[in-house]
Amino acid sequence: MQKNKENAVETSRIPGMSRSIPATEEQRDLLRLAIKKQWLHPNTFIGGNYEKWEKLSVDEAEQFLATLPPEKRERLEMELKTPKKHNHYGRDIARGAGRGVEDAFRQIGYSIDGGIS
Repeated sequence: MQKNKENAVETSRIPGMSRSIPATEEQRDLLRLAIKKQWLHPNTFIGGNYEKWEKLSVDEAEQFLATLPPEKRERLEMELKTPKKHNHYGRDIARGAGRGVEDAFRQIGYSIDGGIS
């Protein structure tokens, strides 16, 4: 990713060359997060404009990111760098409920077997 970014910076110095270079993954991730938080105004990607997203160049991405206030851009960069914690709360509840049901069926089975024999 770093090499792609360096390549983009080098070619952006050449006039007319930077328009053909695709946006870096970091730029795309920042834009995705800004769009998700509805911080990008006006958002030109709303309405199924996927062709524009696919053809997004380094310069265009920087122009979109430049519309964000510096503190918001820093916040987006920090969010991308921090690892996400997975919320397993729902899975743990389901697992506990399943174990409780299993124990109840086991006790019913023991009482039935005990009564027959």
